[in-house]
Amino acid sequence: MTLDPFGPADAFATSGCPVCHALPQIEAELVDRFCRHCFSDPDGRDRVLAVGGLCDRHWWLVVTAERARSDTMVGTAELLAEVLDRFGTHPAVARCPLCGDTEASASERFRVLLDNLGSARLEQAPPSWRPCLPHVEGLRQLRLARALAGAMGQGAAGSRPGRGDHGRPPLCPHPPASFPGGGDGYRV
Repeated sequence: MTLDPFGPADAFATSGCPVCHALPQIEAELVDRFCRHCFSDPDGRDRVLAVGGLCDRHWWLVVTAERARSDTMVGTAELLAEVLDRFGTHPAVARCPLCGDTEASASERFRVLLDNLGSARLEQAPPSWRPCLPHVEGLRQLRLARALAGAMGQGAAGSRPGRGDHGRPPLCPHPPASFPGGGDGYRV
């Protein structure tokens, strides 16, 4: 199964939550991207340093991925050394950037999957295919964040029409679709 990894063609191929099944692949993609870009990207390094590093799980995944990619751990070692220089020890990380990216990517991909499937196909989903409550909640939070971003962009004084804060486009320029019978068309 893909969730782009969540491809609509095989969306119902697994039982249970499609997001839970796709998370390992999503996380692996993000760790690989991190290893390709973050070690040399000042913004990516600053993002990691701002929160005190990565969670223990993601430090190990990054070490493993970097070693598999380049047979070295120089990028991870340099980044960890910067964290230790700045904080003295490996602090408890308030919010690991890779954990946040994995969560956000899974929620967005789930939203795209549901939009692509449409309510008619969702109603034909087998009883064994059911998103879990935490991932449905993540989708709800994503929609709330988009609605708030849209409201902030339209109500901000001096902002251009159709733009979010600081002149950037809002997260989602399209309002959520209405489905017959109310709600968002997704059932749990």
